[in-house]
Amino acid sequence: QVGEHRRPRRENPAHNAPFVSLVPLEIAPLSSHTFSFTHSRCVLSRSFQSPSGLLTLSELPLRSHLSDQHFVSLLRRFCCVNIMVDRLHSATTATMAVAVVMLAAAAHAQGPQQCVKALSSGDCKATGQFVCIGTFLEGSTFGFCKQTSDAKAPWQCCRLKPADAPSPPAPPRIAPSYPLPPTKRPTSKPNIILFLTDDEDYRLQSLAVMNTTKELLIKGGTLFENYRVVLPICCPSRVSILSGRYPHNSGAMSNTPAGWCSVGKYWKGPGQNVSLPTYIQKAGYATGIFGKELNVNDDSYISPGWDRFFVLGGTSEGHYYADWFNDQGQRYNAKPSEYMTDLISNRAQTFIEGALQASKPFFAYVAPHAPHTRASPQPGTDGYFQDWKAPRAPSWNLSSPDKHWLVRVQKPLTPRCALGSDSLYQNRLRALLGVDQMIQDIVNLIMKHDQLDNTYILYTSDHGFHLGEFQMPYFKGQPYETDLRVPFMIRGPGIAPGRVLPSFAAEIDLAPTIAELAGTKPPPEAVVDGHSLVPLLFSGDNATELAATAAWRSDLLFEFFAGGHLGQPAVDGPYCRHPIMSWNNTYSGVVTTDGFKYVEFNDTESFVEMYDLNADPWEISNLAKDAAHAGKRAELQAKLGKLRNCAQDTCWSP
Repeated sequence: QVGEHRRPRRENPAHNAPFVSLVPLEIAPLSSHTFSFTHSRCVLSRSFQSPSGLLTLSELPLRSHLSDQHFVSLLRRFCCVNIMVDRLHSATTATMAVAVVMLAAAAHAQGPQQCVKALSSGDCKATGQFVCIGTFLEGSTFGFCKQTSDAKAPWQCCRLKPADAPSPPAPPRIAPSYPLPPTKRPTSKPNIILFLTDDEDYRLQSLAVMNTTKELLIKGGTLFENYRVVLPICCPSRVSILSGRYPHNSGAMSNTPAGWCSVGKYWKGPGQNVSLPTYIQKAGYATGIFGKELNVNDDSYISPGWDRFFVLGGTSEGHYYADWFNDQGQRYNAKPSEYMTDLISNRAQTFIEGALQASKPFFAYVAPHAPHTRASPQPGTDGYFQDWKAPRAPSWNLSSPDKHWLVRVQKPLTPRCALGSDSLYQNRLRALLGVDQMIQDIVNLIMKHDQLDNTYILYTSDHGFHLGEFQMPYFKGQPYETDLRVPFMIRGPGIAPGRVLPSFAAEIDLAPTIAELAGTKPPPEAVVDGHSLVPLLFSGDNATELAATAAWRSDLLFEFFAGGHLGQPAVDGPYCRHPIMSWNNTYSGVVTTDGFKYVEFNDTESFVEMYDLNADPWEISNLAKDAAHAGKRAELQAKLGKLRNCAQDTCWSP
């Protein structure tokens, strides 16, 4: 659209690099004519029908989430030959669809030079027609197949030698240098930006590759190292951000329609009418939301309080391309070439530019989908982090007989699931590079208008993530630190740079904090449970900081409301993940500033878990049945009893 900010599209250097020698690749056939391959973005099963000359591709985990147009665009990206779609039809399995793609030999012979160069050397130089089939998971860049005259092995496959494969450029390691914020608070209304990622962990070091973000917000701002979410799944946590309320008070308790959360206008409408953007707007701010609001939105409803509304329509699980958005009450179908993080960034920049040109303070809520599963890499980063593995914490792939049922029945990770977790970890980092670029682009725009010293920038995620801990392949929704703790940083005028605060904070604190930064406060009818972080942010000297910290909360409640049927353990299926939306994964818990965590499960066992986080930071040993800790258990049980149904000030326990 005219006037939108756009960055030049990045090209993946691995796609354009010259090819080198090939070596045979042994692949066991799934049937006489079928081989299985894996691409970094999705899993594809390719059946080669040699008599007819057709190449059949079945996308197992993702096909049901994609439009036909997007599916075809993905095929063209994965194959370095010109393909022509002959027909699309349903397979026998309801969750699978098949695209039959015609591969013309003449097109190959005259096709892209990459394939031609690859065929000119190496062990695959023998007679026959080679077909470029995309990326192998086993560390190589491209693989090729050719038809043979052997009826028992009609296809021979090859791949690049890993040692000879083109090396992608190193991931960006040098961040721009940003001036430190001024020491005094602004005298006029400041601008405020909240960056909210999706599924980003803190314990597993997802910030490691985000050099711009670290330079801007950790070196130049304050990090809350004990920031946790109060419910570790997308929609309820996001409602808590916008409402300042615990899920048991907001009514948004799960991602399901029954949990009042899947469609924005149904999450307790009266509460939404007094949510964060409404009172920020009344304070004289231009307000805009860009990206993921909750989980599912219709294409005409605009949530109260937003002047500019560009919100992701669905969950987009599986891809960051060709989705649709509610664009100011009109449906916008993103183009297959539009990478979601870039698109969200472009729209946010247009809004910010307009507000700055109008000399009006703005509040921008910028919520990229990254690095939500199944994380799509930022364009141009497919080759990055190929040797990186998901962190092998002490709890990784650890059998846990002392934990609640859904965790203790998990079986050891199969090599396939472990490899899948590693591949997902790499793609999460690649997707976060796009977020890092988004932040750099938006900050550059603010600096162009000389407004960085008058802007507060907050960064966090809706919940954490696990990647193999306690034999859970990947996901969220568990009461462990991997799922509860997320990054939270803030910078701006008057906020000390390079400071790390140990104080407990949570997403319920964001609405009152942003309100106070904007010179207002939530109205009484908002019935906010959280507290403004401003007393901690502007504590001044050490004595004042110690006093503010001492008066801060000493306990934090967290909860999870599941539903449905009795859960089942993870299986070695396409997703390799365990279900969390099972009623026996319903729990509430409390974490305390003296380092203890206590959790009660609403299941058939009334199961209890308790951990000393100081001595056991990875929560390996459940102390709930330890006689030596009986007194502490009784103390924590009483605290949880008071907090479980708390509201407003009764949620506060200094």
